[in-house]
Amino acid sequence: MVRARSRSTQLAGATAASAPATRRDGVIDLWRGLALVDMAWLHLLGHGLALPGALDVVMREHLRFAAGAFVFIAGLGVATSFGAALAGRGAAAVRARRALWRRALLLLVLDRAVAVVRVGLQAVASSAEPAGDAAAPAILPILLFRDPGVTGGLLLLYAMLLAATPALVAVARRVGWTGVALASAAAYALAVANVAPASDAAWSFPLAFWQPLFVAGFVAAPAWRWLRSGGTPRLAAWAACAGLAYGALVAARTGAFGLAPLGWSFTKVPLLPAELLRYALAMQLVFAWTALAFARAGGVRRGAGLARLLGRSSLAVYVAHLFVEVPLTEGIWRVGPTPLRIAVLLALDVAALAAVAVAAEWLDRRGRAIAPLARPLWMRLPQAAVVGALSALLCAGALVAVRAPYPAADLQAAVEGGAVELDAGERGPDEDALPDVLDEAAADESAGV
Repeated sequence: MVRARSRSTQLAGATAASAPATRRDGVIDLWRGLALVDMAWLHLLGHGLALPGALDVVMREHLRFAAGAFVFIAGLGVATSFGAALAGRGAAAVRARRALWRRALLLLVLDRAVAVVRVGLQAVASSAEPAGDAAAPAILPILLFRDPGVTGGLLLLYAMLLAATPALVAVARRVGWTGVALASAAAYALAVANVAPASDAAWSFPLAFWQPLFVAGFVAAPAWRWLRSGGTPRLAAWAACAGLAYGALVAARTGAFGLAPLGWSFTKVPLLPAELLRYALAMQLVFAWTALAFARAGGVRRGAGLARLLGRSSLAVYVAHLFVEVPLTEGIWRVGPTPLRIAVLLALDVAALAAVAVAAEWLDRRGRAIAPLARPLWMRLPQAAVVGALSALLCAGALVAVRAPYPAADLQAAVEGGAVELDAGERGPDEDALPDVLDEAAADESAGV
């Protein structure tokens, strides 16, 4: 999700959508923030943790919408901020193209830098291992784009989408947005038709599979303006339709009401049609009901401040969460992941990300208050890079502190000997092995974003 350094655009998240340069869209910020929380919590739960009973199933299978939402909001935000300028041919179009390409370059560099730093954090975590078990950090494959790194290539996906947006608009001037949407659907269908039946591709976000969500968001910008202009009646109708559509999918998927369960493959890697549909309906459900509540209830608007705060600094929050989750997960496995402790862990995660967002906003305000030539070097760097680097350093220190009571080599023995209480049924799916909280592939595959 994208937002320019002037505060006109900001990436979410995983993420790359933008807000209007003159007046921020509070609802889009709210959507970004909710998607960030959804993503962060699922990443934590993806490390072998389990919520009680049906809540775990609901969270993992039915409230997982962040990945699709991020890419859709990216298209919606770019259309809102840059669509009119890109449609022209003057100086405004040139400035818009340059802004998008600069942002794309930033995301490309961040994607690789975050992956390298996360490998460094892996080395810190391995420092307590016996010498023979520690592996040298594999940095070169990341720099050569042979390894997707911890993001799974999410920021790289955004970079490619933003870089291609001017060309997308140019094509739309010739064939119309209907033609662009049809071409997007055709490219997706071609990708699905040629994918291996059981793909284990390391890259979780290939362009051909995820670009339909971005295009849909771009094309949906006029519909979003129309929905908002109609006030409560239109938003309520949207919410009702979204609820019925998603309810029908859940019923068909689970075999409720005596229906035969669908035999569709709800697969994210690669993004197959059933999962694409589930993402589309799940995020519409969240978007529609939160937009309605935001428009009608002043209490909701006031209570949504935390989510909007996260959404306004979404790129910094996304980068930071990749490091924050490491000491949190290590810590809970050392004291034992009971349901109450998992709930506290989720709250601590949000609190840490809120602190990151506050720091990012302070950095932005401070930077704008100082003349460009008078700013120190660290204030001239991208906000997300500064906040992300600080988060990585703090989390590395926290990780060392968390590991101190139980050296990694002795932790499993401590668990087996009862020094660390891990109650049955509370450890998640892997009862026999302590999960590696820095296992990037496992985190990405199970977390849903």
